[in-house]
Amino acid sequence: MTNFFQHQARARRNTARLVLLFAAAVAAVVGLTYLVALGLDAGLSKDRRGPVEWWRPELLAAAVGGTLLVVGGGSAYKVSQLAGGGKAVALMVGGREVPTNSRDPRERRLLNVVEEMAIASGVPVPPVFVLEEPSINAFAAGYAPDDAVVAVSQGALDYLTRDELQGVVAHEFSHILNGDMRLNIRLVGWIHGLVVLSLVGRFLIEIIGQSNRNSSRRSKKNEGGLLLALFLLGVALYVLGAVGAFFGWLIQAAASRQREYLADASAVQFTRNPDGIGGALKKIGGLDAGARVENPNAAEVSHMFFADALTGRLTGLFDSHPPLELRIRAIDPAWDGTYPKVRRVAVEPEPDRPAGPTAPRLPLPVPMPHLAADAAVARIGTVPDESLATAARFEDAVTPDLRELIGEPYSARAVVLGLLLDADEGVRVAQLAGLEASVDPPDLVEVRRLADRVRAVPPGTRLAVVHFAMPALRRMSPEQYRRFRAATEVLALMDRRLSLFEFCLQHLLTRSLDRAFGLRPPARVRARSAAALADRAATLLGMLAREGHPDAGTAGKAFVAGMREWDPAWSGSLPDAERCSPPGFAAALDAFEEAASGLKERLVRAAAVCVVADRALTATEYELLRTLCSALGCPFPPLGPRG
Repeated sequence: MTNFFQHQARARRNTARLVLLFAAAVAAVVGLTYLVALGLDAGLSKDRRGPVEWWRPELLAAAVGGTLLVVGGGSAYKVSQLAGGGKAVALMVGGREVPTNSRDPRERRLLNVVEEMAIASGVPVPPVFVLEEPSINAFAAGYAPDDAVVAVSQGALDYLTRDELQGVVAHEFSHILNGDMRLNIRLVGWIHGLVVLSLVGRFLIEIIGQSNRNSSRRSKKNEGGLLLALFLLGVALYVLGAVGAFFGWLIQAAASRQREYLADASAVQFTRNPDGIGGALKKIGGLDAGARVENPNAAEVSHMFFADALTGRLTGLFDSHPPLELRIRAIDPAWDGTYPKVRRVAVEPEPDRPAGPTAPRLPLPVPMPHLAADAAVARIGTVPDESLATAARFEDAVTPDLRELIGEPYSARAVVLGLLLDADEGVRVAQLAGLEASVDPPDLVEVRRLADRVRAVPPGTRLAVVHFAMPALRRMSPEQYRRFRAATEVLALMDRRLSLFEFCLQHLLTRSLDRAFGLRPPARVRARSAAALADRAATLLGMLAREGHPDAGTAGKAFVAGMREWDPAWSGSLPDAERCSPPGFAAALDAFEEAASGLKERLVRAAAVCVVADRALTATEYELLRTLCSALGCPFPPLGPRG
């Protein structure tokens, strides 16, 4: 079975293939531009006699430079527009963000489904948007799992049952987990660059038409040659842009169709319910509005949608999605070919979950290290059998009143800061005093007000609370986030030491929110050599070994087992405690974030071998392993409860 890392490698191969297609499209547009330039030059030149001179290096250079300038500039402009990641895409197509404390039954159901899928798959809970469209459609967008958003049409909320909605959301989470989203956003920029020639041509035609209407007869006569030349140039650019659009559709289709089958299959695997996504696809066929999206910007992102959002475009070769019938039969081979009559479904309010009596418990010890390594790698980027149930247990542990608090930025900030308050009263008093210079007075009042309430959160669910609070925290202003980030550092370091929980919480926050606020660019692959990262691997595995084993002897054995999984020829000893500290761990994680996919897989295997070398998995090891995987961009699902 293909694992997460193989999916990532496939996504990079697809990117390389599409880059070649894009280059071919640009070359074709350059060639046509050169031919058009030759024709315009021959037609407008009064002195030219005899056959056309086909080889004109100066004209070719102008065609190449002009085309690259326009296409490159158009692509760069669109990419800069979408620098905000998934949220920018959702807003571009008219999305409305759903507040996490919404009480609307349909929105509440959607939020709960997205939360369950996020916790079950090990990614931060993404912001959720609703598209004001009567059709059934959805998409996920972003550069990485920690800046993704999920957008769902109003028609999906109105016409789908909970199981069907869960199937659609699971399909979109497959795109999040399989590395499709970054390629999707790049495609938007590339395709915009190809069609921008049409925009320039249409602008010229409109300007000339307006000038022609406003000019006197005398001026028309004097300027006729120039206006004709500009008009012909405008028409030529418009046609060239149409050719670019042709290639853009081809690239969209090449990027999207096979991935939709994979995402459909993943949705069935994630939910264990083929009737969910199958029923949603059948309702698209039975609904008059189908999956159509009317927003004028939908064409630019049509390859991102759950189903084909466009109508009136050439079909077959240019389809961004497989035919609906084939997708349904791949899920339900016994389907009789008829679509249901689609009616608005009644939605009962999602029940408020009572607080669970205990936090979700850790799994049984894994008996064999190498089996654990295989199992750890197999879990990443999936939703294992027990994970949805485990996600529900995490939701149970977050009381309704706490959910209400973390549903909006003001109180969500206070809750997260409250989680960092020390159990020791003396340290806590010093922390609150230190906050006075970092936060606004109302924020400090709110932290004090909620301190006792937050202290009651079970230890095993504190990071889950942070996951649930992420959508609200992303709605802070940049200045609010700057002050909030500084406040978390004040609280974490007030006692002059960084505890493991403080490190994990800070890392979770800064990794997700720094990217959301434009402070952390998407990681690029720079490291491809295991030898270049051996010291960093030793630091990471050394901290896992030291934190998870009671004495130096067992820690040393666990470390050696992990390093030999990393490199069978490795020899050495456990690094000292200073090197195996949270700052060293964080620096090593930063280096591995830019590692090739195969090196990340090797590190996860080595980490799994290390933590179960003593045939047991502690809470500390579990949190560190999940933090490591999160930093690598490898979502690690929660482990199920003891049997």
